[in-house]
Amino acid sequence: MNKKSIKTFATGAAIATAIGATSAPVFAEEVKPVTTETPAAETTAVETPKTAAEAKSEVDAQAQVVADVQAQVETANHQAQFANSDLSNAQSAVDTATQAVKDAEANAAKATPENIAANQSDQTANLADQTANLADQTANAAETDEVNAEITAQTQAVADAQTAVNTAQAEKDQADATVASKEADVKAAQDALSGTGLAEAQATLDQATADVKTAQDNVTTATTAVDTAKKADADRQTKIDAATTDVAVKTDAVNTAKAKLTTAQDTVKTTTEAVSKATDAVKSATDALANVDTVTIADLTQFKADKASGDSDFMTDSGATAIEQSSTKIGEDDKADVVAIGKLTVDQQQKLSLYAAQVLTEIRTKLGISDITVTDAAMDSAKNQGAKYVARGTSVAQDGHIAGDYTGENISTVYSTTDTVTMYDLKQLMYNAIMGQTFADAPSNWGHLKNNLKGNHIGVDVVKVNSQLHIISVIQTAGGTEITNPNDPAALQAALTQAQAALTAAQTASDEAKAKLTQASSDYATALEAKTQAEKVLADATATPLQTQVAENNLLLATIALQNAEARKADAQKAVDNFSANLAEKKAALDTAKAELATAQATANSKAEALKTAQANLASQQATLNSLNKERTALLAEKDRLVEEAKALAEELNDYLNAPAILAEAQATLTAKQATLAEAQAKAETAQAKLEALTTKLNEEKAKLAELQAEYATVKDLEDKAKDNIIATLPDGTIVAVPKTAPTAETKPAVDVNLVKDAVAKSQDVKVVDGKVVVANPQAGVAVTQTATGEKVTYSRVERAKTLPNTGEQTSLLALAGVAVLSGLGLAAARRRRG
Repeated sequence: MNKKSIKTFATGAAIATAIGATSAPVFAEEVKPVTTETPAAETTAVETPKTAAEAKSEVDAQAQVVADVQAQVETANHQAQFANSDLSNAQSAVDTATQAVKDAEANAAKATPENIAANQSDQTANLADQTANLADQTANAAETDEVNAEITAQTQAVADAQTAVNTAQAEKDQADATVASKEADVKAAQDALSGTGLAEAQATLDQATADVKTAQDNVTTATTAVDTAKKADADRQTKIDAATTDVAVKTDAVNTAKAKLTTAQDTVKTTTEAVSKATDAVKSATDALANVDTVTIADLTQFKADKASGDSDFMTDSGATAIEQSSTKIGEDDKADVVAIGKLTVDQQQKLSLYAAQVLTEIRTKLGISDITVTDAAMDSAKNQGAKYVARGTSVAQDGHIAGDYTGENISTVYSTTDTVTMYDLKQLMYNAIMGQTFADAPSNWGHLKNNLKGNHIGVDVVKVNSQLHIISVIQTAGGTEITNPNDPAALQAALTQAQAALTAAQTASDEAKAKLTQASSDYATALEAKTQAEKVLADATATPLQTQVAENNLLLATIALQNAEARKADAQKAVDNFSANLAEKKAALDTAKAELATAQATANSKAEALKTAQANLASQQATLNSLNKERTALLAEKDRLVEEAKALAEELNDYLNAPAILAEAQATLTAKQATLAEAQAKAETAQAKLEALTTKLNEEKAKLAELQAEYATVKDLEDKAKDNIIATLPDGTIVAVPKTAPTAETKPAVDVNLVKDAVAKSQDVKVVDGKVVVANPQAGVAVTQTATGEKVTYSRVERAKTLPNTGEQTSLLALAGVAVLSGLGLAAARRRRG
């Protein structure tokens, strides 16, 4: 059997099509068209034809196979249904998690990735608000202390003014009483001269005596009130001292909490900046890794085995599979790197050479060969070779390779009229060239493959010769300085891992700092509230007026009133005694009484003016005190507002800091659900693929069963007919069943026409050789059709692949045609097997 029928590429264009090139590369070595000859039929005679019983046994066995596959299909169908149910549930879970993320974003919009900058600004504003609140609290405390001091002084001023009023009022009352007394003395003196009024004078004396008694009682009461006031003032001072101490303690607590809050704010700012820097580092590393080139080479076990066997056709077949199943992903950033053909910069040449080394290293690793690297010497050699081809002016396909400093040289040519190409497209062409040179190199007797698998250094250059893009790969064994790939995936992955670890550490520190800030903010608000309450207690204690001075003033006034009463009693006694004096003495007493009356009236007028002045001063001092009390009330209200604001800021900060955690948790849940969905999707697809595969297999087994059943029917029919007939061929070629007793003509080869037709329908050759009917099967995977110009041979690698694993021989149904009729008539073709 001709093994070239498995699969082959006729031209360089076909190679480009197979590896997906936009322009067909032509390798340096000449590619000749492949011609295929129709293979000669190989035949094997079947000594023992299949009987109806054997055919029936095969039908029964195949029926059992169909039943088994049917059961497998039903099981796979159930599994697919379960997988679809799991997929539906997973999708619902993803939908729920997605909504949770949306809700979290709505409730914590400041924590979304899009608003990170705004979040940081809001956080800064919140911290600024807390700082402003601290400043306002400090200012309020200072103003409150100042007002409290003013209130204390003003309270004393009001008390002094009240004492002055009380004293002026008492002095005025005393002066008025003295005037009245002097008027009574004048009247008594006049009555003494006239001999009348003794009884009235006696009554005045009695009243004065009673007033003295009342004044004495008032002095006693005022003295007791002074003792009581002193005790009250001592208790007031005790309360003030306790409140002052409490305020001092609470103030220290506030200052401590304030210092912790300030430290926490600074720490949050520092850690937030660290997270921002770490996030940028992760993004940079992620972007770099996302743009790294990747190469995935299919399993090369079969290709390696075919290469070891030296079978070029098998290598072509498994090589085509390797090309189909391999892939590459080139970084998107290379689309922006425009390359001038023949004028690659050092960086561009190095980038292309490193990519070529990456592709070849993946291939060589799968084949058990050491890596290949890039050196400056190999790059220089490639550059020199490119210059030689440009100088010569003819392509490698025309005049072949040019000698140079290399162990091996591979050149792939692509027809192109452009002078520039992106590095992205150039790498794709490089990949296509290497894959074709390695796995589709049969036309070049695998010379390019040999080059790719020898040497240990490579350098690449790209030039244009006669409108053809030449991709020149120079392979060397030694020499030069090795160039490290700056975009090595392993190094970039390590950098990303390190950056992610740094980000995790920074995020952890930031979260801890934010948690401490939240606690510090809450502690500060609590301490501030406690201090405010202590200040209120102190203010209330301080606001209570001193009582001792007032009581002492009242005692003084009572004492003065007693003295005045005693003076009036003495004057009244004089008036009574005056009635018993002589006339001259009475006249002198009248003159004295009138003089004293004038003096008393003048004093009364003066005391009235002093009282008015004291009352006006008291009103002024009281107005000032009232104003200060209102100011203190306002300051206390402001203090309460600031405390509430501090608490609100602490709560706002807490909500702000917790919102990202809630969102992160929701996003993590969504990611997990999406992973579950992806897994369920993969399982559902696998189950569906399994179901489809089993369904296909079931249909195939049913088709086999149908064929076996038809075969059995045919064999059974032939056996039945063979009992009473002889299968004969007439001179015109017609096949008939002739009774055994019927006369016969010249003996002809007995052939069943239906079986012959069936053989023709199956593209089998039917011939008569040495008086025997011979059926030849066509080559596996080869279809022969008649065209206007002759036979057209079509090769199918898939059909060949289906045939290759089988061993032994396979009997054609045509062999059954002569069972029990003509021994040795049934013939079958056996394919050449690959053992």
